[in-house]
Amino acid sequence: MKIAGQTCPRCGETYYGDSHTCKPKTCHRCGETYYGVSHTCRLTLCARCGETYYGDSHTCKLKTCHRCGETYYGHSHTCRLTLCARCGETYYGNSHTCKLKTCHRCGETYYGHSHTCRLALCARCGETYYGDSHTCKLKTCHRCGETYYGVSHTCRSKTCPMCGETYYTVVHTCRLRVCSRCGDTYYGDSHTCKPKTCSVCGKTYYRAAHVCRVRVCSKCGETYYGTSHTCKPKTCSVCGKTYYGIAHVCRSNTYS
Repeated sequence: MKIAGQTCPRCGETYYGDSHTCKPKTCHRCGETYYGVSHTCRLTLCARCGETYYGDSHTCKLKTCHRCGETYYGHSHTCRLTLCARCGETYYGNSHTCKLKTCHRCGETYYGHSHTCRLALCARCGETYYGDSHTCKLKTCHRCGETYYGVSHTCRSKTCPMCGETYYTVVHTCRLRVCSRCGDTYYGDSHTCKPKTCSVCGKTYYRAAHVCRVRVCSKCGETYYGTSHTCKPKTCSVCGKTYYGIAHVCRSNTYS
């Protein structure tokens, strides 16, 4: 006679007889001990790294951030932003290399976002400039034509050898003056008139033009120019007497 087997409600195995000892099994996945044909693993969420695992224990995986280089556990990581005290830039991670910049205005190198140029005063031309070197600007004086460096310039005075005037310009034109006394033209501040002698009356004069003064001789009645005059003697055709003057009166009616 065949005896019918019984099914264990705990482990699901079939056994014969009145009693049965269940055989415990170990899950190869989660390591838990169970009874029966099948087993559902218990899924656990790691509070440290955020990954899910099966079993009682779990080893967290250490990850390295490709951005900041810090190590972390879990799916996500917030990089720590640091402000550089030297250059003022923000960076991620434990170390940072400051970027050296060159100022386009003064040529100096600096670190950071902003830079204050160093203002220097040129001892030669008096202009202010930025940087280590400076090219002085050559200027031309509009008054005297000389070239100079700096903000201001003192013109050098020159004396004209012809007219004696003092001038500051590049080109100098002598002023032509006319003497009010003699009518001669001259250059300069002073002028000495040249005396002239009249060829008619012999008088010395200084003017451009001269009018001879006509005088009448009280002796002979003739007109003359100058200071002196020699009377010309005349002989009367009637009485034969020598006389001076324009007219002559014979003294006697008897002529010989």
